[in-house]
Amino acid sequence: MIRLKNNCFDEEGVGDSMNYGLGIDAGGTYTDAVIVREDDGEVIDSTKSPTTYPDPLPGIQNALDSLDPSYLNNVSNISDSTNN
Repeated sequence: MIRLKNNCFDEEGVGDSMNYGLGIDAGGTYTDAVIVREDDGEVIDSTKSPTTYPDPLPGIQNALDSLDPSYLNNVSNISDSTNN
């Protein structure tokens, strides 16, 4: 199970009226994560961390922990992909 550090879903978010999308790509070498503002597609935050094998979840967790947690409680859509 993925858990967001600092219980960020309980924190007051930045721009409470905004909705954000979260994209995660667990690739062969790196796991990328990005927060995008849904109304205009602007990238708000992004990060890259090493993909972990054989279990990709720690790499995904590391990427999520590197994102600005103040936006995560306003995420309304999540997209993920992997090449494995």
